[in-house]
Parts: sequence; C-alpha cells; structure tokens
Amino acid sequence: MNATTQQVEFHEQPLESAVDQGLARRLKRQHTLLFVGVGSLLLVLGLFELVVSLPSLVSNNTDDRMAFLVLGDWGRRGEFNQSLVADAMARKAALVGPDFIVSTGDNFYESGLTSPDDVDFDASFREVYHHKRAQVPWYAVLGNHDYGEVDEPEKGPSDCPKNKKKECFYSPLHQMDVKLKERDSRWHCSRSFALEDPSQFVDIFFIDTTPILTSKYNNVPWATNRGGVLDQDWQSQLEELEGQLSRSKATWKLLVGHHPIHSNHIKTRQFEEMVAAVEPLIDRYNVDAYFCGHDHNLQHIQKNKVGYHQITSGAGSQIGTGFFSQKDSPFQYDKNGFVSVEIRGNDMVIEYFGIDSDDPLFSTTVHARKLGSLVRKTVFRVGLGSAAVGAKKGVSEKTTTRLMSQAVDRPESEVLISSSFGSQSIWKERLEEAGLTVRLPGEDVSKVEVAIVFNPPQGVLEPCMNLKAVQSLGAGVDFMMEDPTIIAKNVPLMRIVDPLMAERMSTFCVWAVTNIQRKCDAYYEAQMDCRWDKSVENYKNIDNKDVRIGVMGLGVMGNHVAKTLSMLGYPVRGWTRTPKDSRAFGEKVQLYHGDEQFVDFASNSDIVINLLPLTPQTKGILNSRLFDAMPRGGAVMNLARGAHLVADDLLDALERGQLEAAVLDVFVKEPLPPTCPFWKHPKIRVFPHMSSVTDIPNGVEQILRNRSLILSNKPLPPGVQAHVDVGQPVKWAGQAFSYLMHHPQNPHGSDSYYKASQREQAESEAPRQGNVGTWQGPAPPGQGIAPRHAQDNHEAVITSSCVMSEPEDVMLRGGARMPLLGLGTFKIQDASVVTQALEIGYRHIDCARIYGNEDVVGEGLKDFLAAGEEARRSLWITSKVWNDSHRPEDVVKSVDATLKDLGCGYLDLLLIHWPEAWLPGTEEPDTTVTIKDTYQAMERLVGEGKVRFLGVSNFSLAQIEDVLSWCTEKPVVNQIELHPMLPQRKLVGVSCRKGVHSVAYSPLGVGGEELLNHPTVTKIAQETGKSNAHVLLKWNVQRGVAVIPKASSEKHLRDNFVDLFTWRLTWDQKAALDALEKPGKRFIDPSFHVWADVEEGGAKKPSAVFNY
Repeated sequence: MNATTQQVEFHEQPLESAVDQGLARRLKRQHTLLFVGVGSLLLVLGLFELVVSLPSLVSNNTDDRMAFLVLGDWGRRGEFNQSLVADAMARKAALVGPDFIVSTGDNFYESGLTSPDDVDFDASFREVYHHKRAQVPWYAVLGNHDYGEVDEPEKGPSDCPKNKKKECFYSPLHQMDVKLKERDSRWHCSRSFALEDPSQFVDIFFIDTTPILTSKYNNVPWATNRGGVLDQDWQSQLEELEGQLSRSKATWKLLVGHHPIHSNHIKTRQFEEMVAAVEPLIDRYNVDAYFCGHDHNLQHIQKNKVGYHQITSGAGSQIGTGFFSQKDSPFQYDKNGFVSVEIRGNDMVIEYFGIDSDDPLFSTTVHARKLGSLVRKTVFRVGLGSAAVGAKKGVSEKTTTRLMSQAVDRPESEVLISSSFGSQSIWKERLEEAGLTVRLPGEDVSKVEVAIVFNPPQGVLEPCMNLKAVQSLGAGVDFMMEDPTIIAKNVPLMRIVDPLMAERMSTFCVWAVTNIQRKCDAYYEAQMDCRWDKSVENYKNIDNKDVRIGVMGLGVMGNHVAKTLSMLGYPVRGWTRTPKDSRAFGEKVQLYHGDEQFVDFASNSDIVINLLPLTPQTKGILNSRLFDAMPRGGAVMNLARGAHLVADDLLDALERGQLEAAVLDVFVKEPLPPTCPFWKHPKIRVFPHMSSVTDIPNGVEQILRNRSLILSNKPLPPGVQAHVDVGQPVKWAGQAFSYLMHHPQNPHGSDSYYKASQREQAESEAPRQGNVGTWQGPAPPGQGIAPRHAQDNHEAVITSSCVMSEPEDVMLRGGARMPLLGLGTFKIQDASVVTQALEIGYRHIDCARIYGNEDVVGEGLKDFLAAGEEARRSLWITSKVWNDSHRPEDVVKSVDATLKDLGCGYLDLLLIHWPEAWLPGTEEPDTTVTIKDTYQAMERLVGEGKVRFLGVSNFSLAQIEDVLSWCTEKPVVNQIELHPMLPQRKLVGVSCRKGVHSVAYSPLGVGGEELLNHPTVTKIAQETGKSNAHVLLKWNVQRGVAVIPKASSEKHLRDNFVDLFTWRLTWDQKAALDALEKPGKRFIDPSFHVWADVEEGGAKKPSAVFNY
C-alpha cells in the first residue's frame, strides 16, 4: 500500500459547555491504515462464534504522528520565570513542530480574568508566548484560580475601568468568551470539550475538575461567582464524558483536567473525589494518559493497580514547595518546566523539560492500552436471533475477571433480584455466572446486602434486614421512592449509567419522527386494504427542514436526541426548567427554559419529545396547556415517565384534532392494562417501555462494580447514586396542592402564582376576580408547571383499571408515612370511642397532655396494642407538650406521663402545643426558657427512643424558619387551624416546601352553623352525595393536609372515615369552597396568643421558593 499525504483535521465536540466549533490543525503526516478483517464462522451444536475485525489496529508506521506541548499554572505576566519557560517551549517547538499546545488550567493568576477585555490576557498570554513556533492552537481547561479565587469576591475587582464596571467581575465565563478568540485566534477554552480525530488515531477529552471537588470548593467565598462551581452540574459533565469515551474508537485516548488524581506534592497528596469520579472512567475505557496541573511542579505517576499514566505539568511559572514521597513516580521535579508529547503509531514519547537545558530531564515511552483489548467475541445463541454478548457492548474479559474476583471476596454476601420486567430470569442467570449468590423474593434473604430491582412489589425489601444498597436495573429510580419500605431503609439508591442508552433513544426517536412525518401508519392501513394510495401525503413529501422538533429535557439522552435530529436537518428546539449554556448544543438547537418560555417553545414545535426527569414540578406537564399551545395537527412522544402525561387531556386533544398522533412508551401502570383505551386508539402508538433498554452485559458489569464499592465503603462513580429528598412527598406530589393555584378567569392560576412562575416580585395581596378564592403565596412543592382541574386524573391514567388509589397518607422527612385522616381526642371521656375508631380503621390518634384524658385514650388503645409490636407499628400516635411544661426537665416529665397513660411505648410525633412558655403550674409567662430550650429537650427524647418525630403547633412561618435554622431533628409537622374560611395558604405552602407538613385541627369549624352547615357546603354535599363533614374534610385532604376531626359517636366516626379517599371535589366545587375565606377568621383564638402577620416569614420574592 502506498502512503498518501493528506491534511487531517480534529473535530472539536462539546461535552457540557463547549467552545466555538473551531478546528485544531494537524501537521501534514503520512499514514497507512491497516485494516485487518478476520471472519470465521463455526457451527457446533447450534453455537456460533464470530471474531470481529480490527479496524482500529493501526500499524506502527512512523509517519502516523502527532505532537503537542503541555503547560499549566502559567499566567503571571511573564514573572516567576514564566517568560523563561516560554522561551524553552519555543526552542522545543522548533524541533518537534507541535500540532497544538495544551494548557492544564490556572491560566491567569491570581483570580482569572475579570472581563473579556482584561489586559492580563495580553500581558500573560499574547506577549509571553509570542514566538513563531508557539503560533498554534492553545486548548485550555479551567483551574480553580480561573474561577475568581479571592476571599471577598463581592467587592469586585479593584482595577475595573470606570466605564465598564458592569462587565468587570470575577468569573470563569470570561476565559470562554468568544471575544478572546477574536483578540487571539489561538485561544480555545471551555469547561469541557473533545478533540475527536476522524482518522481514529487520537481522541483528546478535556474536563473541568474544579466543580468535582465539592468538599474543597463548594463552601469557599468565591463559589457563588457568576458561572462558578455552584452553578455547575459535574455529574452530567462526567456522564457525557463517559458517553464520549464509550463511543471513541481511537487508538489513543487522552484526558486533560486541572487537578491531579494522585500526587506526591506536599500540599496535595490525593483528591478523593477525583479517585472516585474520574479514575474509574479512565480505567474502564482504557484511557492512556491523564494530563493535569495544579501542583506547581512536574510529575509522572503510574499507580500499579491501573494502567494509565498521569502526567502533571504545572510548572509554568511559580513553582511548588517540594514532595512528601516519591511513591509510584519515576520522575518528579519541583522547578519550572513543561512537557512534550509525540505520538507515533502505537508509541507515545513523553519528555519533561526544564529551563536550564534543552535536553529532557526525563523521557519515557508509553504503549497504547487499546492494543491489549482489541479482540472481542460476539456469541450468538440458537433461538435468540440476536447477539447475547456483542463486540461493542460486551464486558471485557479483563474487567469481568476483576469484578468477579471482587464478587467472591465476600461469599457470605448475597443479592436479591426482583423485577416486573420479563428479563428477571436472564439477569439472575448473568449475575450468577459472574459469581454472585442471587436470591428471589420469598427465599431466605438474611445474607442479602444489595437488592437489584425494577418496579418490584411494594414491601418486597422489608425482610432484608442487612441491606446496604438498592440497585435499579435501569436509569430510573423514581419507582423506589413510591415504596416507603425502600425509603425507610435509608440506604444508597443506585442507577445504571449506560452511555449507549442515549444512542438507542436517538435511534428510536428518528424512527418515530419519520413515521409521523411521512404518515407511515396511513400507508400501512392502505396496505392492509390492498389500496394503492398516493394521496396520503397530498402527493408531496414533507422535508425535514419543515418539521420543527421540540425536545423537553436536555440531559444526556435529550442532548443526544436533539443533536442527532438537528444533524438530520430538523429545526430543533429544547426546553428545560432551568437555563442551559447554549454553547453546549451549537447553533442548530434553539433553547427555551422556565414557565415563562414554555408556551413559546410549544407553539414552535410540531412534534414534542418528552425526555424530562420525573419530579414534582414535571409531573403532569404533558397536558392541555402544552397541547393547545402547539400548532394544530402536531404530535407528542412520551418516552420518559408515564406520570408526565395527563391522559384525559391527550385523548381530548386527539379527539379535537389539535393533535394528530402520539407515541407512548411509558405508562403509570406497567404492563398497560388491556382495558386502557390507548391500546386501540387509531392515533396512538403503544410500546412496552422499550425505546432504550439497558444492555445486560454492561449492566452486570456496573452492578458488580457498584456492589464492590458499597461493600468496601468506597465512593460511587458520578451519576450512579440518586439523591433523594425524602422530605418531599412522592406518591401524592403534584396532586395535593394543585387546586391552590386555580382561578377560572386566569389560565395561569392565581396572580401571585403567575408572578412566581415569571420570577417577578410578589405582591403582598394578590387581587381577586369575582368571588373565587385564590392562592396568595409562592408555589408549594408537588406542583407542575400548568394548573389542572381537580377532576383531571393526576396519575395520567383514565380508567379505573389503571388508576392508583387516592393517597391515604403523606410521606414525611425520613420516609415515615402519616395517615391523612386522624381522630382528634379533645373532650373524649369514653374509651369505647377510641376502640370503635380503631375497629372502623382509624390509625392516626391525636392527643395532648392538656386534654386531661390520655389515660382514657390509653384504655381505648389497650386491647389493640395487646396484639403486639406489629399492631403498634400500624398506629400513628401524636401528643403535645403544654405551655407550662416548656422547661427541659418538665418536657421529660410530661412525655413520661403521656407514655404511661397511653401505654403505647413511644410517640410517633411530639409537638410543642403553643409557642408560649408559662411558669410550671401557672399561666404566667416564663422568661427563663426559650423555644430552643424546649425543642432541644424534645430532641434528646428522640435519641432515647421515646419519640420518633418532632413538630410544632400554632407556629408562624417565621418561627418555623427559626427552628429550622438551629435544630438537629427537623420538625415534620405544624398543627394549625385550617378550613375554607382560614386556608393559610402561604403558611401551608412554604412550610411544606421546607419539609414541614400541615395538620388541620378544627377542620369542620366549631359550632356547626357558620361553616359546617354553610349553604355552599350543603349544596356541594348534595351534589356529591356526601355529608357536609366529608366535603370539608376533603377540601383539606385533597391538598395533602392531614385532618384530625373530633367525633364521639360511632355514626360520626364512620361518616368521617368511610370512602373519604374514593372521590374528589371538582374544580368548581373547590373554587366555591375557596370563596368562603374570611381573612383572620379563627374558631380557636385564645387570649394568651398574638397571631403573627400572615406575610411574616417566607421568601421575600416568589422566585426564592418557586424552583424555576
């Protein structure tokens, strides 16, 4: 084969935030690619083996070449020997002819650039590296100093020009500004990007490491600088990096970052977050070398347990302070210098240079790691019709052997697998082949330490007493949060991170878009009728450029889908809840964010593809508001989670012709029940959750790795562990507070809600329209973007066969569930009332020391509790500390007396009854004790096992916020008076946002005539066939507020309890009840307490609470 000379270009691709699409020059090189195609087919007893070809095995031809220099920690205006290092680099460049120069960060000292016009860019870069041989592209990552590392960043730079104060501030954004490239075309800087070689010779990946080191940099004064570390999603950056690494077929894979993984520098030693987050990716994807800086020296490190080389080049100016060791380092040097790299074929020569000589201080030759892992097998099994283990996707023999050895290191440790997917038996077989002992539900699980699940039956993990982690078989973990027994285990929840899932999702989306665009379903119908019909598309084809695609959610999958479709010529829009850096997506993807841009996004999207994560804010987001804003005749694809979709709204939009097609791959209830009308709807395509499934060999490898890390108490890789705020409701999120934002004459809900969604200043009193009550405060959690009618099915299902039951409890911080309906025991003097309530089904009993009847309640509980511990666990028992027992010693006496009278062993919830302290045995104020003293005494009772959870009663929002600022055991409940005449919306909503749920006392009012028998309540009771009491209780329960009505007769007990959770108030009914509000109206208004202003406490601006 004759060698040919050609010009080769790098393609620079963004990972998270990319620089402009610049091209890196490569010097002319001659190269010869040797394609070794080896194919053999062996059929023995139905087993096929195919050895894949080796296209990426390049010959060791010396003409196949790349060269570059590496420099870090340099920008000091030529001082600290920076100019001498630049001169030495120029001399080496004259000999080697570098294709480009790599900067490993800390490019400008001490605090980065303060504007795109900063003179330091000239003084530290252009004027120092002015040599002819240095006029090649510079590819730079950010270091921690580039983030604006100063002690008082709020004061701003002292040297800002007077006419440019607004543009002058500490931020890493300046180094990524295109203006710098205009000042010097060599400059390329971004948070993370890739230089991908079309010839598959060398791929170089650049990452931003500062945000990864959360323990070091998250709490520094400059963390909040614009574009600073707190604004970065480092997990997503590394997930995208993993995707890039997995797709790279280059012979050489190189990684560049600022911070070292390992170091012998006396001030650094090792960054644990880098070891946990970055090193596993390097090892897994056979990265050959990691180039870094930060340490002001030169080091070459190779840990024995991993095969990559770490090259530290951070001696561009001021040098370090020495080394504490020479472990794993054949070379280290604490004076000025730089690194030269030359790659020829399968060899990489690394040379370290100082400033005193043109001879290298140290030189080593590295061989490509990929050579040891090129050959893979593809095994076909008879009857499967597809590869069980693919060359591209299979687990490498090296990795599997290593992980299998980890699996058998703990033979006594077992795993449990439980999956609703039909592939459970396959997963079990593969895990057993890897050396694990696998248990199924119902078997002995005493040795199970890791559970592997996907949509398991609720409670299946409860018997696992030694559980250390729960591993999902897919990328989603939201199903785990629906199971209180999983949450209560308080163990890490882990997901599979499969970089190829994004590629599979894109493939599915391309098919689905084409199917809709070209009306393939209509052609199929014509085929079934043997009908030659060219009129389906009106005798013309719709071109890609005329089909506008809207992608909701731009994570790893959404990003990949958006880029794939844009490359095919489709105009692509992307919508996210919060802003994204447009440079990560290029000019072809137009970005929208937040509620204020939601309608504009929808109106410019002919086909909407939903790939959002399921959160309380996105639940039900595919609703009539979206559909009606889209161009008529559009289409929707839901590929994320079933609960994103409001099914009634979809069917209505299809019936009206507003939408012409829907592709559904996910559902609230899976498998989808046969009675669901989606199945036979002519405009809906139903798929069994298969648009992008986990690759089993890849998943097995990750499960083994994650299990090994958990059992050895080591950090998990980035993106694997799901971070769950169990203080937020899950099962009922998006339902409980939905009607608070409704207003029939305002499509956005109440005015204050609309202002909150627009990030505007809230007004203290939102205006009313007509006689309808409105939401007066910021949005509580659990509320999606668009208000919906109460009768809309909030679980995105439309028939009883698919419907989840109305929630009967609320999840509190810590995973416990408190029943929404309780029995108030005030004035109960007959123990049989409590006994009857338990027989009817009540499991929430609300008591208080001041009621003077806890011994009577205890008598009523006695027989029930005699059934044993399981009976006790089924109850939720609350009591309260009265005003004259606020002193710490009296708190203990009060609770001990309560436990003795109730005979229940412990309290599920203990409240401070009123924020008023009296002298013991009196009603005189006690100025010697504070709320903090009382609450901390209650906290000690939690530690002693006498109380499970703590809360307050009759507290204002400001008082709750005060407790939250110093407490150890956070309050989970505020018990307050709540009913339509006193909705206290701001207090309820903002408290819930902070994890403090509301319990309503006097939910029926007092006396009956004013509220219970109000004509509006009576009318709604007649409409629904329910009692007046049921209507008022439902008003609170339907918004997720627990109620504790008093009742002394069996009839009232049953009337309050039976069927409370089997129906819902309509929107109009709730609006009518809202209209009963009487500001300041209280049935319980003791003279000893002064009520706070309803606006006291909480966010000053809605945007501080409304998380958009």
